This record gives sequence, structure tokens and C-alpha cells, in this order.
Amino acid sequence: MLIPAHQIATRTYAVVLTSDSAPSGTWNSLLADELAAAFEAIGLAVRTLDYRKNVQQVSAALADPDCCFFVCFSGFGSELLLTSGTAGHLIAAFEHFRKPLFDLMDESPAHEAMSHQIESTGRMRHLLLTDPCNAYAARLLGVESVRTVRGIVFPKTVGASTKPWSQRSVGILLPIDTGDAEQVRRRHETADTYKGRAFREIFESVAEYALSDLRVDPMVQTLIACQDIGIPVDFRNPDLRFLLSSVIDYVGAARNRCLIEAIEHLPVTVVGNAALQADQMPTTLRFIDAPTPRELLAAVTDAKVVVCPFASYSGARQRAMAAFTAGAAVMAGPDEILEAAFVHGKHMLTYRSFDELARLLEQALHRDQEVQGLAIDGQARALDQFSPHNLANTMLSIARVQFQPAL
Repeated sequence: MLIPAHQIATRTYAVVLTSDSAPSGTWNSLLADELAAAFEAIGLAVRTLDYRKNVQQVSAALADPDCCFFVCFSGFGSELLLTSGTAGHLIAAFEHFRKPLFDLMDESPAHEAMSHQIESTGRMRHLLLTDPCNAYAARLLGVESVRTVRGIVFPKTVGASTKPWSQRSVGILLPIDTGDAEQVRRRHETADTYKGRAFREIFESVAEYALSDLRVDPMVQTLIACQDIGIPVDFRNPDLRFLLSSVIDYVGAARNRCLIEAIEHLPVTVVGNAALQADQMPTTLRFIDAPTPRELLAAVTDAKVVVCPFASYSGARQRAMAAFTAGAAVMAGPDEILEAAFVHGKHMLTYRSFDELARLLEQALHRDQEVQGLAIDGQARALDQFSPHNLANTMLSIARVQFQPAL
């Protein structure tokens, strides 16, 4: 049943789908909390359901005319199917019930880890991507409704726990979780076909170029390399997704390793996985564990400066949003999304090389007042431009257009 536009904001509820068992489930739980609070602030009740644990409740909401739409993250939930009258035939649940699904995604939909959402291309799924390059990939995958939106800050999660500037015990914080770059490279060692060898050469060439210049987008360069030698760009092809995924993962992990090495002489607190600490020679770095995003966000509230690492797969820009929310000064590598929204030197600092990052951090140690000013302005800008309320209103607006195009 279609819902009149004037009733959408006052319908009983929307459903936010999460899953603790999804790879990025704990980040998605945080995003769900923020959006639920934003929807409720504009008068729309929300039910948050783990779609893998609460199957019956999700099914009931799909059939309920008082449920106006669903929200999920990183494609997890978009793959829901149900059986039709024909034996063994499966159909997309949201298409069958005509329920809009808003899918907020930071990752590349063409990454191997996102294969669960490849077939979710119907017009009921509105894919909201925070990166224009990933939006391009989604369109080539056949997703019918794709939009680029801004990510969100974490005022509900972070705001109340933020410490006053003078009481923060961490001068510089680096929240990072770097994978094993060499393990990724070894995925190409067994290539024994012409295509496999060609892909290995592309992998090595793009990786070398991307490590020499932090402005290089490894996904874009991989596509340029394929174009250069006449390899068709088909994101539905698992071989191409394997190549893209390995390049993205390797470059992200290798860049983060180089970042650690560039600042190991500075008093930096590193929040990361145990593998980072295990292979470190004696340095001035201090390592603390934060196995969950909630614990990571708690550490950010005690920091004055937060260095944002490079994304190998997901979560890097979410770290920047958490830092802005907490009123910490943000230092990030080249990121066109952040650079379009924040002014360098006023709201944040962008480093173009690891040596430049080291110099910026050395200066920050002796310019506490300037760093605090940067943090205050960055926080105000982020809370205004990346508010969960903005994204909630965007979803509501799209739903109104879909239900009543004439209004």
C-alpha cells in the first residue's frame, strides 16, 4: 500500500536493520543509534532490529502498513529474499512489499566483501554512498537508485562523554587497524593464467604508484590500468572484484604501516590491533587496545589531536567523524570528501606525505592554543554539515518523492 506524502512523517515507525555478525556490524550499530535518535527528533518512531536474529519481527514489519520504510548499512539487510508462489522461486523482499530501503554505505560496493549485495538492484533500494567514486561503481553494478550523501557525526554516542580540553590526557591519538599487506600480495603469487599474470602486473604497478603519492586513489588507478590495456570494466565479474579488492586492501594496509613508521619517534597513543604492537621496535609510541568501535570512540573523547589513517576497507572516515564530534583536532590524509567540507588550517589539517604529517604533529605539541582553536571550529562545522538529522531528512524527502511524485 502506498503511503500519502503528508502521512509519512507521522506514520507509526521506520525500521533500522543491524547485524552484529556482519563484518562492520559494530560500526553499523553506532550508526543505527544516531539515525534512530535523529528520526525520533523529527517525529518518526524507530524500531532497531538485528535482521539475522529477529527474522519474524522483520517479516511482520515488511507486511505492516504502518511501517513506512527500512534503513540498513553497507548492504547488510538489502539481500533479504522470500519465497513466491512458485516452488523454489525467490524474490526480493523489499520489492515484493513495496517498502523503500535506505542503505547507507561507506565502502566500495565492488569490493569482494560486499558480494552479499550484488543482486540487490531493485528500485526500492536507495543506495546512499558517501563517496562519488563508489556511487559510480554502484551504478555500473546496476543499482537503480544511487545517491551521494554526506556521512554522519556521532553526537548521541560521543557528545555526553567528551572531556574538557584541559582534562584530556592524550595529546595525539592514532586510531588504526592495519591488515597484513604482504598476505594480500601473496594472493597474486599463485597466478598461472594469462589473465592472472596480467592482473598481478596491474596490482604491483598500481600499488607502487599509490604508495609513492598519497593523492592517488587505488580504485581509480586500477580502472585506468584496465582501460589502458583493454580489459573490460565489469564490476559484476568476480575476477575484476578480486583485483580491485586486493589493490584497495594492500594499499590501505601498506600506507598505514608507513604512517606508523613515520611518527614512531613522537609521543603518539596508538589504538589498534595487537599485530601492530607485536612487531614494533622500542619507540615512543604507546599502544592501547580498543576491540570495538564504541571503545575506540571513548578513547577519542580523551584526545586533543586525532590522526586519521587510510581506509583499507572501511571505517577510516568514521574515525574522522568521531574525532570532529569529540572536539579533537583532525589531521587527515588526502580525502576529497573532507577537503570539500572543511577548510585546511581552519577546521582541520591535511597532510600530503608522511614526512609532512610528522612535522605537523611536532608543531602541534607546542601550539596547544592553536590546536584547540582548530578543534573548536572543526567540531562546529562537522556538527552542522554532517548532522544525522540532515541524513534523516534526506531519507524522508526521498520517501515522499517516491510515494507521491506529484507533491
